[in-house]
Amino acid sequence: MDQTSLDHIKGVVEAILFVNEKPVMFEQLKDVLEGVGNEDIRVAIAQLKQDYEQRNSGMSLIEIAEG
Repeated sequence: MDQTSLDHIKGVVEAILFVNEKPVMFEQLKDVLEGVGNEDIRVAIAQLKQDYEQRNSGMSLIEIAEG
């Protein structure tokens, strides 16, 4: 998958995370990102997490048991 597509997926994931008050389950992301493979979603999440860490953001992505 090219970087432009991954950037789009990252934007969608970020938007979903910000509008939800509760943890977001991977299945929810898959439902919204219909047609996008699991691995591409995971790569986008990893890149988003890395983006936050590199810029010393006040936010971080943390995987928990239920979301």
